[in-house]
Amino acid sequence: MRQPQDPLRKDGIEGRKRRAWWPIYGFFMLVAAAGIAYATGPMLGEATYNSVRPGLPREQWDLIMGIAIAFVLVLLFGAIYSFLAPKPITSKISNRDLERERKLVQAEIMARKQRQKVVRQDLAKSRKQQEQDR
Repeated sequence: MRQPQDPLRKDGIEGRKRRAWWPIYGFFMLVAAAGIAYATGPMLGEATYNSVRPGLPREQWDLIMGIAIAFVLVLLFGAIYSFLAPKPITSKISNRDLERERKLVQAEIMARKQRQKVVRQDLAKSRKQQEQDR
């Protein structure tokens, strides 16, 4: 028999399914950063080679600029990801407190039902009394 779901309980399965894709997203971001760096590295190398005069061959300088661009993009993607990634909910309510609260709510509902039962019985008695008095 299926148990009724508690609306206070958060289902962790959905969160785990989303988190399973995070490494794949990271890989795609890394590939994107490498592609951007590969395309823009020679342009940046050309722009900076004459002003810096590093004493390295031109191809090596282009490679260094590409690596630097990739590194900066990875840092940028990591910063964006750290701001947008869902944060774990840190609740100060323990399971024991939730269970205690649930029991209190159930006891309150039972007490309300008991009071309603007593009120109905009193009404029934008063109706019988009125019918007997007539």
